[in-house]
Amino acid sequence: MNELRGARAAYSRAGAALFVSGVLLVLTQYLGSFLTLRFAPSLNDYEWYPYLLLLAAYAAAALSLRALLGAKRDTESGESGGFSLKLCASALPVCMFLSYVLSLAGQALDAALSSLAGREYQNPVQQAVEGESALAILLVMVIIAPVIEEYMFRRLLLDALKPYSKAQAAISSALAFALFHFNLSQFFYAFAAGLALALLALKTNSIVTGTVLHMLINFFGALAVPALVSASSTALNNIGLWLMAGFSAAGAYLIIAKRKKLLDFWRSLDGLLSLREKYLNGGFFAFFALCLFMFVLSVFE
Repeated sequence: MNELRGARAAYSRAGAALFVSGVLLVLTQYLGSFLTLRFAPSLNDYEWYPYLLLLAAYAAAALSLRALLGAKRDTESGESGGFSLKLCASALPVCMFLSYVLSLAGQALDAALSSLAGREYQNPVQQAVEGESALAILLVMVIIAPVIEEYMFRRLLLDALKPYSKAQAAISSALAFALFHFNLSQFFYAFAAGLALALLALKTNSIVTGTVLHMLINFFGALAVPALVSASSTALNNIGLWLMAGFSAAGAYLIIAKRKKLLDFWRSLDGLLSLREKYLNGGFFAFFALCLFMFVLSVFE
């Protein structure tokens, strides 16, 4: 009974922390943009300014999550406690394959809702990178975002929840990570990638491997493959298409070949808590309400 009370309290606190962190992430960007337009519109002429504003929003979200969840490090030893090239190399094609497949599902659903709302669908990832330099994408999406997101979701959140169930902590951190994208297009593949990254963090007792993997996923998914596929050279187009096909084939093969090992590892983590112990609390209600509002806004915006 005491353990269940502790689990409920931990999940409620985590939900409240996610709510505050999400509000600060959104408010920092919107309020920063408003104040800039009101008092210093010339700042928008600088190419670096939007990235500085985004970095401030990330910092506000991460610091608030740390303050509310704490940063006590679990001393339990994992398999390596650091970077594993083997795990990173084997997880990359799996994550890329799932990202390709599940992104299609997310985009189809988002496009359908956009059509019902009477507006033209726009891919949020393409919107984010359109017109941006390769250096800016590399800096923000390939370096800054993975580092901060891994710290938030696979370090702070996962560590706060895993004493009550490692498997469910992995699922919850993946769900929070997917919801934090605030749009349907990215939800499904972000959940799959987030789950893989959480399992890596649990297996290695470190976020180093997951951070490198996250960087590689974003590098290939947001920078390298789109640049090759959209290039004017047919040879580069073919390289991009072959790269996508190679990731997909390797990822599908690894999922099938390693399915027993993956299931055995999953079962070794421990049992699951009920939905009631996890999410039926004020903290997660507030977080889910925020995410629903942002999802609806992304459809009508």
